[in-house]
Amino acid sequence: MATFGVGGFIPEEISRGFIPEEISQEASPSTQGSKYLILAVVLLRFAFAGLAIIAKSALAKGMSPFTFAVYRNAIATVTFAPFALIFERLASLSPSLSYEIH
Repeated sequence: MATFGVGGFIPEEISRGFIPEEISQEASPSTQGSKYLILAVVLLRFAFAGLAIIAKSALAKGMSPFTFAVYRNAIATVTFAPFALIFERLASLSPSLSYEIH
């Protein structure tokens, strides 16, 4: 007999505590990388929280929202421009997958 839970229909085997093998896999090599993804998401959330604190503090002290936006974009440009240049040069060194048609 099946039950209905918060998420909808739940098969009887799962509602009794039996979890099929394909659902209850241990950490496989494909899920090992997900630890880094979770860490990246957590660090990104901390960065967003830090930006919100800095923005609130700067705006509360009287900084113009337009000035704050200009400073934020200037800092982002200075931070990301070297990475963009490096990755663009590395991409141009790799062989192209297209063929020339004469």
